[in-house]
Amino acid sequence: MRNALRHLRGESQKNIVRLIDGLSGKYSHWDIWQDFIVMSAIAIANATGGPYVKEREAMYRDRACKYSAKELEAFSDMLFEVIAELERDPDQDFLGEIQGALARAGATKIMVDYESGKPTAVTFAIETAAGMRGFRLPAAVDGTLRVFTAQRIKADRDQAERTAWRNIRDWVLAQLALVESCDIAVDEVFFPYLTDKSGKTLYQVYAAGQLMLEESNEAY
Repeated sequence: MRNALRHLRGESQKNIVRLIDGLSGKYSHWDIWQDFIVMSAIAIANATGGPYVKEREAMYRDRACKYSAKELEAFSDMLFEVIAELERDPDQDFLGEIQGALARAGATKIMVDYESGKPTAVTFAIETAAGMRGFRLPAAVDGTLRVFTAQRIKADRDQAERTAWRNIRDWVLAQLALVESCDIAVDEVFFPYLTDKSGKTLYQVYAAGQLMLEESNEAY
C-alpha cells in the first residue's frame, strides 16, 4: 500500500487515500484497503446471486463488524471514487478484477508487487490440504512485447503492460470458472504458481532443473 501511495493519479485516488487516512488508527492502511476490496467484491458478487452466497455474506460480516456504521459509510464513498476513476480510465481495473476474483475464491493476503512504480505481480495465499500456501502471478510484460514485435504490432511498453494484466485477468477468471463448474480445488489450478520460501514459483524451480519428476512409461 505504501508503494501505491507514492504514485497517486487523479482526484479519485487522492480522495480514496484521504478516506483511508480517516479510518486508520485501529487498523493499518493495508488492512483497511484489503477489507474494502473484499467487501466490495462480495457486495457486487452477491447482487448477481450464484453459488456460495451465504459463505460470502459470512465473510462480509466478519470484516464489516470491525467498523462502525459511520466508518462503513466511508467504504461506500471509496467505492464511488473507484467507479468514478474507472469511468475516466477503464483499462486500469484489471488488477482490481484479479484481486476481487481471487478474494471471492477464498484467497487471502492478496497483494501487488511493484518495481519502479509499476505493478509486476499479484501474490496471495490459499488454505490447502497441506496448510496455508503462497502463490505468485507475474505479469509477462517482456513476453508480451516480444509477441508484439514478432507480430509487427506497433505498441509501447504501457500497452504491453495493460495487455499482460488483461491476459492474467482473463486466465484467472477462466481457472476460477473451472473451480466452480468442475469441482476442482483452487490450489490445483494455480499449482504452477505455488511459491517456495525464496518466492520462486514451482514452475521456475522445475525449469531450473531443481525439481525432477520420474519419467512416465507411457508412449507419447
